[in-house]
Amino acid sequence: MSITTTSLPGRTLAALFALLSLACAKDSVVDPLMGAGCDVGALRPGVTRGALNESSCILSFNPWSEDRSAYAAHPLSVREGRAYMLTLSAAPDPDRYGRNDVDPILLVYGRAATGLNTLVAADDDAGRGRSSELFFIAPRGGTHRVIATTYGDTFDGDYLGGYALTLRECPVLSLNPDTGTTRFTLPESECQRRDDNYDIEYSFIRIPVAPYERITVTTTGTGFTPRWEAFGPDMDTHANLDGYAWSITGNAPTTMGLGDRGGSITLAVGALAAQSPTRQLTFTLRREIIRP
Repeated sequence: MSITTTSLPGRTLAALFALLSLACAKDSVVDPLMGAGCDVGALRPGVTRGALNESSCILSFNPWSEDRSAYAAHPLSVREGRAYMLTLSAAPDPDRYGRNDVDPILLVYGRAATGLNTLVAADDDAGRGRSSELFFIAPRGGTHRVIATTYGDTFDGDYLGGYALTLRECPVLSLNPDTGTTRFTLPESECQRRDDNYDIEYSFIRIPVAPYERITVTTTGTGFTPRWEAFGPDMDTHANLDGYAWSITGNAPTTMGLGDRGGSITLAVGALAAQSPTRQLTFTLRREIIRP
């Protein structure tokens, strides 16, 4: 499968398979340039505002909704081991009489070892309301393309309007990668998600995992009840985790691994923003190799 893009006037549709790539009409399909003409400004921490309209570039195949959708590309420079959070929300478009019909979809593309641009993360509706949201520890440094797009088919004239794309940098906790117990004081964090009508502040832990290795993690909070989520190798959320954890609350041990791939598991550890600022976290890690 391939994703090609063109401007709305004089569009050309293509359906290619076996790779995920993004391009404007002038780009080659073998090594697309990620549509340099569709870049609308590099992301910096804070809020970047834009709009999707009849003049926007078009995904001829939106990998989430399978529609032909307007999009804007924002280059994002990341540093290996740093944690980032992206939130895409709809907003009024002041140049189109306040049109506000974007149903946000958030895509992140990176350059694979083959040199091809590859979809590495995607989300729809993980944020508040219809907002889309991702957070991750960058597995390697470099420039990615963050794609702000919308769910519906732009050629039907729907799902257009303004958007607000927010970038936050998140705390990363230093962990002894071997087995044992590590104690942290969770810092205040701008990386928050809304869950059960509460704001949850997240910090991140990255754990290297060998092929066929399974890890068991236990989190215990003093002054708060920890909530945490687990993410698979690179920036894929959950997709490659064997026995992944999702929105775990409390202190129960959880076991997970990456099968024969190995790599890194990222844990997002959260606490209610309203809970004690002296949030002590005890983190226990056990490892075992289980071969088929």
